[in-house]
Amino acid sequence: MPCVAILFFAAMSLSANAQSCGPPIDPVIIAAARARKEGRKDEAIKILWDARKATEQSAPDSPKMALYLRNTAGLNGTDAVAALQRATDIDKRAFGPQNCAVAQDLYGLAFVYQPNQPSEAEQAYLRG
Repeated sequence: MPCVAILFFAAMSLSANAQSCGPPIDPVIIAAARARKEGRKDEAIKILWDARKATEQSAPDSPKMALYLRNTAGLNGTDAVAALQRATDIDKRAFGPQNCAVAQDLYGLAFVYQPNQPSEAEQAYLRG
């Protein structure tokens, strides 16, 4: 019986995490995705970049800032690793280390590291 209870609570925990990491309902992300889908890549980048700058001023340690860091990492000559590490730190503080937002940040880091730093990529994958 204890094994069944543990499995039930584990399933509930996974379900709760899955619900919090569905598609973003952020209007900025939606607008940028729409612009990108319609072939307006420069406009999509500007939408994201403007949101990142505004959020940097108003809420620099918020999960929204982490979302914009993750979506602008590497754009306009920014350091993708620094942006993704900062997003990871923000998301860990906001949601805890096991949240899927943290996993998304770490996956992004692994993707950036993969071509030239495979051991760093592996570490990021394993942490996520």
